[in-house]
Amino acid sequence: MCGVSSWCDLLVNSLTEFDWQVMRAYLVEPDFTTATRTPITTRGWVAWYTAAGGWHWLGANGENAGRWMTWTSTVSGIEQFHPGGSPTPVPWTRGPISVPTGQGIYAVGVYEIVYWVGGKPDYQWQYVNAGTTVAAAAGGGTLYCAY
Repeated sequence: MCGVSSWCDLLVNSLTEFDWQVMRAYLVEPDFTTATRTPITTRGWVAWYTAAGGWHWLGANGENAGRWMTWTSTVSGIEQFHPGGSPTPVPWTRGPISVPTGQGIYAVGVYEIVYWVGGKPDYQWQYVNAGTTVAAAAGGGTLYCAY
């Protein structure tokens, strides 16, 4: 692990909207922090599970098809999320993602991240919060939503 990293933002918000037996979830890019200004590359996924179908992975380009995004992480978060030095982040969000209720679906959000330190990759991945509680990486929060 390079520097200090923080998985500090919400992820699959299972309580966002309710419309005709379909929940709407959002995948929010965490506001990653590092001890020094560091280029990072991230790829977000929503993984969902049903007893009948097993695990599936949904990326920005569809099922099993993610897309890497390039950012600059700083001590105060992703530089691009803090325009003009704003303390309140404006993160990159994917969604809404429609999820039918009553189907026994469990969903988790996962982010892959590559820290580029001295031109060398440091690859990591982490579950992110399902809701607005304490960060999952800190041993708190909720890791999944059940639909």
